[in-house]
Amino acid sequence: MTLMTTKSFFTSLDSSFTIRLYQNSTEVTHKAEQRVLQLLQIAPFEACWLPIRVYVAGSEGLPVRPGFCNQERRADINADTEVNSVDYTTCITQVENPPSPAACDIDQDKQVSALDISLVLTYLGRRDN
Repeated sequence: MTLMTTKSFFTSLDSSFTIRLYQNSTEVTHKAEQRVLQLLQIAPFEACWLPIRVYVAGSEGLPVRPGFCNQERRADINADTEVNSVDYTTCITQVENPPSPAACDIDQDKQVSALDISLVLTYLGRRDN
């Protein structure tokens, strides 16, 4: 994919970002989202707090949430494409000593709690292909 298939820019002074995809493809969407993360030099869990709007051709003009912001992907804390015991152990550690921002804040309520741990357990064993 080249940058020509996506268009990313500041839409206004409120620091929101728009990604326009002219192809309705999971692969194109994933690559565009990864490119935005690279350009912003931030991790997916940090980007989920930003007002990012993704418009995909054929989605009736409605914005969709970036794929890296869905709970199942956020439960993959170390981004190895699988929710596993490493992610669970990391989150158990962050309950007592959460960094800011906390990667294990799966439900995005600005704290790492038992609910976040249960979400990691819910997605345990799932892979992001």
